[in-house]
Amino acid sequence: MSETLYVRPLTASVCAQSFDCGNGSINNSLTCDAYYKHLAKKASTTEVALKTDAGFQIVAYCSLSVIMFGVVEEDEEEIAYPAVHIDIIGVNRDKQGRGYGTQLLRYIIRRIREFSQFACIRYVLLDAIKDRYTWYEERGFLALNVEDLQNDKSTIQMFMDLRDDS
Repeated sequence: MSETLYVRPLTASVCAQSFDCGNGSINNSLTCDAYYKHLAKKASTTEVALKTDAGFQIVAYCSLSVIMFGVVEEDEEEIAYPAVHIDIIGVNRDKQGRGYGTQLLRYIIRRIREFSQFACIRYVLLDAIKDRYTWYEERGFLALNVEDLQNDKSTIQMFMDLRDDS
């Protein structure tokens, strides 16, 4: 059986009964906020569906927003750069461990790189759940503040500088 992944904009509210990534906070954001933020253009939420012989199955969701990210330059002046923030990336629990999250993250980064050629996006940011830090690090993200690794925070702010890819 061949599998094809389809990435498409969110067209309806996320059904809590049909999606569970194993993280209550992400599940709650998807079911309570994602569709409304998507409609209001505060964030863009995308669903990833797997087309099988039986039809479409939701594999994952991601939600992105555009922010300004302040960076202190060498002359100690803070400059705000446009950035894409990955608000949510979640893979359905029964589909985890099969590479779908990696495929989705690569797709997101590729599309942001393409878009950055026209809209001057410099950074990709996210707040990684602490136990997923290494997963993001292996995919090119760096901790914004390495002290976050030792404190009691549940998330670690991470970034990728797209300028490094030139």
